[in-house]
Amino acid sequence: MKKIFAVVVACLSVATVAWVQITAPAPRPLAELTPGGALIYVEAKDFHSLLSEWNQSGVKQAWLASANYQVFTNSNLLQKLQGLYQEYGGVAGFLPGLPGTLEIAGRESSLALYDLREQHFVYITRIAESELTKSQLWRLREKFGERQASGATFYMKRDDASHRTVAFAFTRGYLVLATRDDLMARTLALIAGGRDGNLSSEPWFADARAQAGAPGELRMALNLQQLFDNVSFRSYWIQRNASELRPFRAEIADVKRTQNRIEENRVFVRLPEQTIAPPSADALQSVAALRALTSAQGVLARAWASPSADQIATLIESKLLAPASLERYGNQYAPPEVSTDEAAGSEQDLETRIDEAPLPTDVSGGLNAAALRNLVAQAAPNAMLHIQSSAATERFVHTPSVIVLATAGDWDAARVREALSMTVETLWTTARLGVGWRQGSAGSHMVEQLDGLAPLQFSIQGGMLFIANDAGLLAGVLDRVGSAPVAVGASYAAEFHHAAARQDYMRIMQALDFGARSQSFFFNPQGDRTPPFFSGNLASLSDVFRFVQSVAITHVDLPTAQRQTVVYQ
Repeated sequence: MKKIFAVVVACLSVATVAWVQITAPAPRPLAELTPGGALIYVEAKDFHSLLSEWNQSGVKQAWLASANYQVFTNSNLLQKLQGLYQEYGGVAGFLPGLPGTLEIAGRESSLALYDLREQHFVYITRIAESELTKSQLWRLREKFGERQASGATFYMKRDDASHRTVAFAFTRGYLVLATRDDLMARTLALIAGGRDGNLSSEPWFADARAQAGAPGELRMALNLQQLFDNVSFRSYWIQRNASELRPFRAEIADVKRTQNRIEENRVFVRLPEQTIAPPSADALQSVAALRALTSAQGVLARAWASPSADQIATLIESKLLAPASLERYGNQYAPPEVSTDEAAGSEQDLETRIDEAPLPTDVSGGLNAAALRNLVAQAAPNAMLHIQSSAATERFVHTPSVIVLATAGDWDAARVREALSMTVETLWTTARLGVGWRQGSAGSHMVEQLDGLAPLQFSIQGGMLFIANDAGLLAGVLDRVGSAPVAVGASYAAEFHHAAARQDYMRIMQALDFGARSQSFFFNPQGDRTPPFFSGNLASLSDVFRFVQSVAITHVDLPTAQRQTVVYQ
């Protein structure tokens, strides 16, 4: 009888626990506990694990030892952030550092940033009280003043000289850390059950979240319109592409990881007045077909749906016909002085005829792109592919390219010959010497080849025009004609093979820095040497991420949003 009774009690206990677990309300999303008005919002499913992983990773150690990090430590941005960090640390009574941050890092966590210049934020994390009590922050609470808000106690200190505030509270399983007392009070009200004024209800965030779907391990949301109106953001936004992002009101990016890849999914939500008509189905099909042509020799491949005629002509000119680097001057330097001692002329000028017209401008070495642009405009390609590789010789590294244009109809070979000849005749020669065409070969394929010193070939395969400056790369692309298209839907796609390109690109970077020696890549112990930008700073960043084999990105354009997927393999 006792055994039967014990079994019944055990069954009832299990049933009771299961019922409580089923009927207990699910924890509210952290965005619903975060006050509205944030410019940037970051959320992690397990912040403590991510932070611990980073702290123990070889990537962290490699970056801290790199020239890229050394340059960053001397940047104006970091100097300002460190100044704010010191001020907040002075108010709190300690500087947490990474070990101190790990002490207050729970599992599900979020950080909302409200002011970029002053770095006002709210940090929320789910953490066990037994873990929190071990932290230095909790042990120092007696040195803070006590306040009450929404039935919860929070601790606050304010420094009148720096006007910095540090406040923290632990309630209902959440640790809250804030840099303003009003942000703390609003957060505690939301945790207590309030709903008004939370981040989740703001239109920009709600629209972006609805488009993004389930969050990844790490999620970041950006209030783009508010950020672009912020002078601090515009000053330090390294991409310098604010004008390109102006049509969008918000962005959400989610990161997911597997053993051999990191996937980042981004959603950009358009402003209501910036909705677009997506590329046509034919253009998307053409992009899918062109992406299948990428050969193993190409280290960079990019494909566009519905490219503009100007975009196509500019790419052909810059990659095949007249590649050149643009000389730029930093605006931090004053313009060079102007000499006033130069003579206005010389005795050689006495031989200049003033009764005869000067030589025509068509022998001046310029590019005459009118014919090329007219050809492209009339053909109206619905997709374009650019493939680039790196090729090294004993002394030189060059970057040959193939450009493929897809149209609904067939290309006219005679018109292509004439347009290309007219475009380069004043750039490479005079009187059209060396701009005739002859039959050539690229691997097993017959191509049209420029009859001169300049390497230029083209081939027509129905509705696809192939233009290249390297026969080997062109052969690899032509070999893949007829391959099955990749997945349809991307309006833009790009892939960069980092591992394959590293060696050649390192040589290019050294050339850009005029052959700087490797020992000058890093700061000396006194810290008074700046590493070369390309061969030191950027090359060291490539070294840090040497484990990244390739990076691929795709864009899918929708009327109200743009979806981007970035895969690091």
